[in-house]
Amino acid sequence: MVNVQDCLYCSKSIADNEKSSDNVYTCDGCNGFVHSSCAGLSTSEAKCMALKRRTLKFLCNDCNIGLKDLPSLKNLIMELKRDIANLKQQSNTCNCQYANDIFMQDKLVREFEDRDERKSNLIIFNLPEEDREDNEEKKSNDKNQVEMLVRSAG
Repeated sequence: MVNVQDCLYCSKSIADNEKSSDNVYTCDGCNGFVHSSCAGLSTSEAKCMALKRRTLKFLCNDCNIGLKDLPSLKNLIMELKRDIANLKQQSNTCNCQYANDIFMQDKLVREFEDRDERKSNLIIFNLPEEDREDNEEKKSNDKNQVEMLVRSAG
């Protein structure tokens, strides 16, 4: 089976057996095929294309236009890289600020919870405070001391 590909310029078919002839050039950019009559090369350029070790590069119109766009694409890529770096830096700053806001909110919630736990506490001056670990023992001891104070005042 013969593999057929179209000329990039005239869209006429190029068979496999024609691709290796001097009548067809291969684009060094996209590897597409172009008839020598469609390429518009001068006689000296055509002779260079026939050399086995040629240094002359042949580019189709699309690849040639794309080659001209490379510097602007390179600049665009560099600009996008800078923008991404700036966005990452801004994101890190926002994340730090967000974490700080959450920390402050947690701190406020703990403060309000602590105040809520102490809202019904009774403060009695000159009454020594116990340094016991067990809350139940503290409460029992505090209750006994308050009862003794009330009886003695009573």
